[in-house]
Amino acid sequence: MVLRGKKGILPSRPPAPSVQDMVEDVNAAAPEDRVFCPAEEISGLLSMYPADPARIASSDVGGDGVDVDQSEVLECFVSARKMVLVSKDLQKAETVLEMKRKDLDSIATEVENITAELWNRTLQGS
Repeated sequence: MVLRGKKGILPSRPPAPSVQDMVEDVNAAAPEDRVFCPAEEISGLLSMYPADPARIASSDVGGDGVDVDQSEVLECFVSARKMVLVSKDLQKAETVLEMKRKDLDSIATEVENITAELWNRTLQGS
């Protein structure tokens, strides 16, 4: 059952903050706030999470200061990489199947048209 009523009127958007407001927000942010941390700290954070598996495997300590089993980290990286590759293959297969489905739809339409034409000829000939 569908109820129809008046559409609610949404409030208007608040005005965008000024540059001064944004600067004040950044300056007032707590030091542990990762969103507003300085660029030097961001580069430090990124260095804790290297993208190269050899660098991950050669590190003795994780980003949180806990000892890391190197073979486990490497195995996790390899597993994640395989998942990414499988995902890409599935996306390609999805595209191919979509194209084949469209081809089959057009063939089905063509068959329906031919069938309808044959029925019309049959009925006219009787």
